Amino acid sequence: MNGRIANIQKPLRELVAEHRKSFDPHNPRDYVDHYFCAQESRINEKGDVGTFTDDQLIRNLSDLYVAGFETTTTFLRWAMVYMIFNPEVQTKVQAEVDWAVVSSRWSAVADQSKMPHSTAVINEVTRITYFVPFGVPHCTTEDVPFKGYTIPKGTEVWPLLCQHFVSPAVWGDADVFRPERFLDEKGQVIQSLADEVQPFSVGRRACLGEPLAKMEVFIFFTAIMQHFTLSSRTTPSREPALASVLAPKPFKVTVTPPC
Repeated sequence: MNGRIANIQKPLRELVAEHRKSFDPHNPRDYVDHYFCAQESRINEKGDVGTFTDDQLIRNLSDLYVAGFETTTTFLRWAMVYMIFNPEVQTKVQAEVDWAVVSSRWSAVADQSKMPHSTAVINEVTRITYFVPFGVPHCTTEDVPFKGYTIPKGTEVWPLLCQHFVSPAVWGDADVFRPERFLDEKGQVIQSLADEVQPFSVGRRACLGEPLAKMEVFIFFTAIMQHFTLSSRTTPSREPALASVLAPKPFKVTVTPPC
């Protein structure tokens, strides 16, 4: 195994080993325990673990953490850029967080239903930056007719998410940062439109890191807005650095307590 990969996977292997020591098949605690249950079920049924190996578990965990980490950090950097450019939006988010999160505790996922504007901002930053330009690649299992063409069986297909995120047919003024596009006249999230923002792909084979990344994005973004106001003496670039994940170019930010 590549030494770099081995170093990345080392803490995950230690986590799995610790879980196995305290594993109770009658009280699974999390994904790792449920995976152990699947291993036991396969052994009881077939006499071996089949594809449910410990190495596969480590790879799955790597996907969860890497996908969740990379997308979260990139989103937060873009969110800072757009809050710097749109201080009035930043003020609205801060006001909503102050109203929804009573007392001095940190925001939590359970607060999201009370924070439609913050949710709209998250959706709009994700949409307009399309920092994950391609969806998870898939492979056709049969010949597929599509708009007068035939995609042969066995063809690798990469969904072009960025094309959808800037489509005028869906968004109208697609080049404009306008979070309120996701809100109805009562200020509630238009779920059908929010569902159009799918950076993790859709279906059974969507990115494994999606649930983790979405929770992290909401908690970290609202926590930053809860405790800080972002500004800059220099203008950040809205042109991304070209890579598989389109992150913003380095920029400077001034952080002050909210008013």
